[in-house]
Amino acid sequence: MVESQRKNKHHWQYWVDYNDGELVLCNIPDKYLVEMAADLVGASKAYLKGEYNHKEPLEYFKRNSPNWLMNDYDKDRVEFFIRLITKYF
Repeated sequence: MVESQRKNKHHWQYWVDYNDGELVLCNIPDKYLVEMAADLVGASKAYLKGEYNHKEPLEYFKRNSPNWLMNDYDKDRVEFFIRLITKYF
């Protein structure tokens, strides 16, 4: 895991914990879910440059998030925020 993922609260990895050997998925505050969505949009724009389109961040999220250790509520919120950001910005 990249060190920045465990140090930055807008990365899902920051919110994964262990308690007595059990995996614990912590609830992520909306503030960091918004930052996560904005980061996905920004990364899409940076990596795709002229090929960027408003569908790509959500497509990326849907392709990859099944492998992310996040609860369903937080995933739904990130998807909502991605849709909101790409609609208005």
